[in-house]
Amino acid sequence: SAWVDLYSLDEISGQIESNQDFLKVNWRDLPARQRSLRATFDYSWQLLEEGEQAIYRALCVFRGGFTRQAAQNVSRANPQELRRLVDKSLVMPQAGEWYEIHALLRQYGLEKLNELPAESMEVHQRYSAYYLEKLEQWESGLKGALQAETLDTLDSKISDLRPAWDWACQKGDIDRLCRGLEGLCLYYELTARFKEGQRACQAAADGVAGVDTPQAFSLQAHLRIWQSRFSRFLGELESAH
Repeated sequence: SAWVDLYSLDEISGQIESNQDFLKVNWRDLPARQRSLRATFDYSWQLLEEGEQAIYRALCVFRGGFTRQAAQNVSRANPQELRRLVDKSLVMPQAGEWYEIHALLRQYGLEKLNELPAESMEVHQRYSAYYLEKLEQWESGLKGALQAETLDTLDSKISDLRPAWDWACQKGDIDRLCRGLEGLCLYYELTARFKEGQRACQAAADGVAGVDTPQAFSLQAHLRIWQSRFSRFLGELESAH
C-alpha cells in the first residue's frame, strides 16, 4: 500500500511479478525474515528438507492447477510427500485431486529450479513427456462421443500443453511430437484457434528441420497437412468477413 502514491495497481502487480525484492521494507523493528517477500520465502525454503525442495522445484513448472497423477509423474512425489507440502502451505489443494501453487511462490520455485540446469532439463523433459502422452490419450476422446468433455479437459490444461509442446519442439523430440500432434491440432481445429495451430505446427517444423529419418519425414508431412488445413480455415474466415 505504501507504493500506491507512485504506481497504479497494475504497475505494482507487474513489479512484483518481475522482481520479488520490490516488496521490501527497512523497518528495524521487524525480524530480517519479514522485511521482504523474498526474505520470507527464503526463510520458509530453508525449513524444507532437501527432498521436499526438489519436489517443490519440480512442481513449479506447472502453469495452472495439476492433478496428483501429474505431480507424481513430473516431480516423483508420492502422496505423503505432496501432503507435507500442503501442510506447509506451499501447495494448495483444490477440488477433487487438483492442486495449485500461488503465482509468486511458483516464481520463487522456478528461480530455484533454474539454478540447477541438469535438474531443470530432467524436470522439463518429464513435464513435456507427461502432457504429450496425455494428448495422445485425449485424441480418441476428441473423435468420439466424449468430445465435449474432452474439450473441457483440454481447455483447463492448455496453459500447460503449450509449453510442453514448445519444449518438445525446441529439443526436437520427434517421437513425442508425433504422439501429440493429432490431439493438439484437433483441439485447435475444434476450438477455431487456427492461428495458434499454425504456430504450433511451425514450431515443430522448425524443431525437426534437417533431421533425416523416416519418422521425421512422416512428422513433417503431417505438419504440412495440418498447416494447410489451418490456412484454408483462416482463408474461409476472411472470405466470410
